[in-house]
Amino acid sequence: MTQSPVSSHTPHQIEDASKKKHGSSDTHTDVSPVPVHDVPIVPASSEKATPNFQELLEKNIKWSQVIYHQNRKIQRRLTWMTVGNYIRLFLILLPLILGVFFISDFLSQNGEFVSGALKHWQEYLEIFQSP
Repeated sequence: MTQSPVSSHTPHQIEDASKKKHGSSDTHTDVSPVPVHDVPIVPASSEKATPNFQELLEKNIKWSQVIYHQNRKIQRRLTWMTVGNYIRLFLILLPLILGVFFISDFLSQNGEFVSGALKHWQEYLEIFQSP
């Protein structure tokens, strides 16, 4: 097995892209294709590869487990942050909703007090508005 090349472009695609970029209409360009090196994934001698491969596999599994546990912690923390945000929103909106709901009862029971207070505020504002 071999590793995929660094660039998947053909030399003609690179040449055409270079022409478009530089505005050249020549058929000949100095762009050379990217060299491709075949790198084997597994070394040829299986005796030397087995211990290294086993070690790498064990390290990979350990790192995967560490990353998995970190992701679980992050997920739990984000879940609690979301719950906290909903509680905070509830604590902010609940008094506003209850205030709107009960203001009509308050105004009907204390109508004279509210109208008197509004008259005093109106007189107070008129004092500052007149020169």
